[in-house]
Amino acid sequence: MSKREDFGIISHECNHCGKCCQRRGELSLTPLDVFNISQYIGITAKNFIDEYCDIGNGFDVCIRSNESTNKCIFFSQNFEGGKHCLIYDVRPMTCYLYPLKSRPESRDAFFIDSAASCPISDENLTFSEYVLRNSKGRYSEDFTHYQKFCMAIGAFYSDRNSPSQAEMFKFLFYNSSAEEIKQKLNQYLFGK
Repeated sequence: MSKREDFGIISHECNHCGKCCQRRGELSLTPLDVFNISQYIGITAKNFIDEYCDIGNGFDVCIRSNESTNKCIFFSQNFEGGKHCLIYDVRPMTCYLYPLKSRPESRDAFFIDSAASCPISDENLTFSEYVLRNSKGRYSEDFTHYQKFCMAIGAFYSDRNSPSQAEMFKFLFYNSSAEEIKQKLNQYLFGK
């Protein structure tokens, strides 16, 4: 694990090759990701999860993969004559940070995905520069949400008086606004 200030990462301009999109079961989403993507494509969070996601154990919601290509179902081979992510403007933190992965204990804590196969150039960027370029200013809010989401899951499993897992899943993921998500997390974690 490295602190972002001390880290120089070799990066590149995305050429939309899709190698980062071929991570079956690794494109995990937070409730904010689900909300942002569902709004972007014009459906409810529940419908988005039902139609486009696989649900693993606990609260693991992952974007489904295309069975024939093993790539994310939002990766298009023929978008405007090239390769492109159909939800690029609202892609999850796990996508825009690739090949980095965050750790919930600190916004400065991360590691490089050892399975990353991202093409690179000779351009060296600091972590901050890399995140700024790729997140379009969303990282701070996304990370704060990711951290609270991880805390809520931990609290759920440690509290014997928690609602059922199905009720908690609906509480966390089926939301009508980003503000509602924030309020629910604060309410669950801090009683606010």
